[in-house]
Amino acid sequence: MTCSLAVICFAGSLLISSAWAQTPALPKELLNRQQMRQELQRLAEVCSRLQMQEQAERCLNWIGVDRPDQHRYYLPGQIPEVTKDDNYTRWREHFMTARRRYAEHLFEQAQQKANVGQSAVAFRLLWQVLREDPEHSRAKQVLGPLATAIQSRPRQRSGGNTPPELARLGSFQRWQSPHFQVWTRADAKSTQATIELMEQFYAVWSQCFYDQWAPADVLQTRLAKVNHPWPDTPSIQVVILADREDYLKLLGAEEKNIDVSVGYYSPKARRSFFYPSADLQETLFHELTHQLFSEVARWKGDTARRTEDADLEHLQGAWAIEGIALYMESLRPSKEGWTMGGIESSRLQTSRYRALRDQHWPPWSNYCQGTIAQWKQQSGIALSYAHAAGLTHTLLDLATDGLTKAAKPMNDASSDASSTEIDSQPPNARTAFLDYLASVYQGQPDHERILKILGHDDQQAQDSYRNLLTIRQEQLAAVEVDNPSIQQLVLTGSRLEDWAIVGRFRSLQWLDLSFSNLKPDQADWLPDLQHLNRLSLEGNQVNQAMLLQVAKLPRLTELDLSLCPIQDKNLEPLAQHPALESLWLTGTQVTEASFDLLKGLPKLKHCEVSSTAISEEAWRQFTQSHPQLQASSP
Repeated sequence: MTCSLAVICFAGSLLISSAWAQTPALPKELLNRQQMRQELQRLAEVCSRLQMQEQAERCLNWIGVDRPDQHRYYLPGQIPEVTKDDNYTRWREHFMTARRRYAEHLFEQAQQKANVGQSAVAFRLLWQVLREDPEHSRAKQVLGPLATAIQSRPRQRSGGNTPPELARLGSFQRWQSPHFQVWTRADAKSTQATIELMEQFYAVWSQCFYDQWAPADVLQTRLAKVNHPWPDTPSIQVVILADREDYLKLLGAEEKNIDVSVGYYSPKARRSFFYPSADLQETLFHELTHQLFSEVARWKGDTARRTEDADLEHLQGAWAIEGIALYMESLRPSKEGWTMGGIESSRLQTSRYRALRDQHWPPWSNYCQGTIAQWKQQSGIALSYAHAAGLTHTLLDLATDGLTKAAKPMNDASSDASSTEIDSQPPNARTAFLDYLASVYQGQPDHERILKILGHDDQQAQDSYRNLLTIRQEQLAAVEVDNPSIQQLVLTGSRLEDWAIVGRFRSLQWLDLSFSNLKPDQADWLPDLQHLNRLSLEGNQVNQAMLLQVAKLPRLTELDLSLCPIQDKNLEPLAQHPALESLWLTGTQVTEASFDLLKGLPKLKHCEVSSTAISEEAWRQFTQSHPQLQASSP
């Protein structure tokens, strides 16, 4: 028995030795991006052979997918902990060696970019250096307090009188972090977590909008080992209320629509107000964006006059002020790095639906001159927000001089080797939008100049905008690799070559395929979407065979078949569907013969039959005999 155990242990040690022997120590030369990918791939293969799946996945995901519609930002990383496991120790050694060599390459890139005046690119690269090597002394020295801020633990402070305008609610605690002063009535755990998230957001915002807050040449000076300070910034004032009741009690009487929000930035008070809630993150990013652009950004021109005298709610170009805040809601933290933008972003999905399905495009001359104060008074504010988000995403990520950016080929080694780690030249449309945003805050917006990025007039701009929002095959392929667990996907108007790719997004809950080129014989993947509860096939060539696939979706509660060439008999596969609650048959060829099928849908609550052969009187009688159906006229 003892001998057998010894043999097993000896065999195990041979397995460890042979596996890692195939991954020799790296040479002392630095690793560029392509070489880093190759090294991580080798490490992942070794880990897989040793059944170290967590480490294998970490290596494979360490460098994300290159996507022209999305940006990555980095914060200082973590060094894997030390354990007594031999395989883990070997992996840790190889992993950290590769990261340090790659960090040195990134630091050299940062120096080169700074020397040719590309400070924003250099600044982002320095953060990536600390992601790879958190102990990199030169990057830590250059970034200084900016990098250490996110690692500082927020602290509760004693003393200090509660501001009078807050005191009427009761007692507050005062907390401090490097960039924020917080008055809170929430519990300590929630307060600390929120402040830590705010500091992380501040670090990402400073990378994304470096040119909007940093003085010229400060980075080059610090890279030259001159102890030139970063600019002083005001302490950002934030109030965290105990709960929604607290929030409404403090703000409800003064602010319109405050009851539908979970956060708000007041330009007059120069404070943001929040309360702990499940959906706080996106609102936190949105309102802090308003606050940082109002109080921290250093716009060109007469900044002092703008800061002291301008009432932000009465500046023309509200769409850009709101648009950039809506865009920042797309920011998502992950172990591999924070991502921003992307065609699957929630706000952009809604914008795509409104622009392509509803053909929404307000006249430019009216839309761009609107102020935030005017927005609050309008009845269609949701449409205005959707359009602002769509325009901002388009100008920042999807357009270059009005043309769609070509997507990089996936896993193309030659493309990867020739590119820098961060795009060295931002697209002209992105620069134009940020210049326009500056002009809005200065009170002198050039509305026509920003329109011309998309087209020479309203119609041409609208056509370009819709074209840029329409999802293409290569874009969807990139999302499949990078973010396969998305829950909503709007493919309105898409002309895909291979529709089977949609079936690989197994977590989808909402799918819009309206007015696309999907053919009946290309929908056999639909039953793979077992979590789907909302599906639109509006305006497509739907037939009975396609509805046979739809009927296999057990959780489907909403189905839109408007303007589809279907007749009564085509609906037969949907008979007795156990979950269907809403069914749109607008503009189809159904008749009163479909009533028997509708009666057999146990959960049906809403059915739209306008512009069909069903008479108004017949539908009235049918709905009266089935009171669970919401009344609607054909």
